[in-house]
Amino acid sequence: MPESDVRIQFKINENGQKPLEKYLNNNILDSESFAIHLVKKYETERTFDLPYNALSRKIRFPLAEGEDITARLTKPRGEWKKGSLATGSLNIEQKDSQILKGIKLFKSYSPKTIGVSENSDTIELNPNVTATVERPVFGDDPLNKKWLNLPDPRKPKVLDGEFTYGGEVRRTYVYKRDTGLYDEDEIEVEGVAKAPFNPGSDRIFINAYIYNGKKDLKPPSFENKIENNGNMYLQKSLLWQSEPYPFDVIRWMCHIDENGREHNWTAVDGQYKRTFLQQNSANIKVERIRTMADEYYQGRNAAAKGINRKDLYDKAVFATDKELQRFDYPIKSGYYFNPAGEYKITLETVTYKPVAGKTKDHENLVNALINSFRYETDLIYITDRREAVNINNNPVRSIGGKLQKEPGAVSVMNNQSVNGINLLTIDTSYKSDFEEVKYSSVSGGFTDERWKQVMEGYSESGTLDSRDNFKYREYVKEGQSMYKITETTEITIKVNKDNINFYTHAHMPDGEYYIRVWMADINLASNNFTSINNAYNLLGTLKGIVPLDEIIITVKGSMYDDTN
Repeated sequence: MPESDVRIQFKINENGQKPLEKYLNNNILDSESFAIHLVKKYETERTFDLPYNALSRKIRFPLAEGEDITARLTKPRGEWKKGSLATGSLNIEQKDSQILKGIKLFKSYSPKTIGVSENSDTIELNPNVTATVERPVFGDDPLNKKWLNLPDPRKPKVLDGEFTYGGEVRRTYVYKRDTGLYDEDEIEVEGVAKAPFNPGSDRIFINAYIYNGKKDLKPPSFENKIENNGNMYLQKSLLWQSEPYPFDVIRWMCHIDENGREHNWTAVDGQYKRTFLQQNSANIKVERIRTMADEYYQGRNAAAKGINRKDLYDKAVFATDKELQRFDYPIKSGYYFNPAGEYKITLETVTYKPVAGKTKDHENLVNALINSFRYETDLIYITDRREAVNINNNPVRSIGGKLQKEPGAVSVMNNQSVNGINLLTIDTSYKSDFEEVKYSSVSGGFTDERWKQVMEGYSESGTLDSRDNFKYREYVKEGQSMYKITETTEITIKVNKDNINFYTHAHMPDGEYYIRVWMADINLASNNFTSINNAYNLLGTLKGIVPLDEIIITVKGSMYDDTN
């Protein structure tokens, strides 16, 4: 191919002698005035980025990097026909990607054709091409839940597209030609001059940055333990990690216009579900509202003073003998000694649930605490049928004519005592409070840090670098909820609420006897808890309280001594 303009000459019968010619105007054709000009071909390359958070990008660039794309019309003779215009077009075509065969990188582009109609013999075009590239062409289509995960998201996936262009213009010219018949006979002849535009290609590279989140986030750390878990503590605390609650997230992605402006922000589903976790807790407080010392004070005080008024011995008949006053609670067998006492258990739980309402976590702990209460004694009683029984109304053995101690313990689950009387009365009061854990699915809205702890793109979860490096931040998808549920139950346990007389057996042997109120251990890993999936079952055993209340009774003599 020539590298410069080309001049061509044609000479026929230059001197007009052979044959003899009078007019020699067309015997020599010389292209010097309308040289065959070299048409330069342009080949350019440029690169654009598709950012991490962009679903599409519209780009705008000048063909040939802004160089004039020119077509120069030259008429070989004559003049341009009056009224004729240079017409034609520059055609722009998108070719397949060279990197990914069979794929066209751009979803759309314009213009495809630039028409020309000018009164000029030099046509200069400087077209700008606008084209749109969409993320799915790279194999990443998060809008339709098709996510691509690159080994190194810092390195883009690169594809190319190519725009080729070319075309021509034409214009009609006229010139006069001798007919050769008569000296002045001439005719007007039309011709068409053609000229190509500079052909060329613009190869466009798109760096697509792709990141669709981490599969696993480091979960926040929560305590799992029982504080003050000893038999002597009246207040205990349980701390445990809540049940895991999966939830859906979104991210916000945009489209970018030819000026680089982000617009049309769109909520896009996240690739991975996240898991809500929080610190659950339970606080248990046990109180002695009226101890046995309180209940028996009036009668014991009267006995210490030697007062024999029956109305003062409301719950038990204590011995008034002076020699027995050295004992804490001296009695003689055969008189009534009524069980007594009042105790209170307050349970407050804080749990997190997707639905507001009463929780099994709280209910099961309430039931377990109630069922752990014990009233225990080895005193020997007499029934209405004159039978010797223990506190559980079970017969007491007699060996060699001597009644034997048979300790018994009454609980809510085994509440029947002497004469079939239900010894324990339970009253409960319940209240609850529900706090919704707030969030906004909109960028810039308020989201509680308890959500942020378990989503990507926040300092609270240790993943702020995902936002900074990959423009990736998650939001709770609309239509989901989480509540902090605070429940409080006050349990009041009364022993022998109606102060029914419990008569001791007149043949109960002398000696020391005990009455003990206590709370049994609670196995949080038992079927009562694991069957309903309480997360605190991993805490093991909640120790009871031993003793919660206790007195020692000294039996010296019987009621028959007072009648002799």
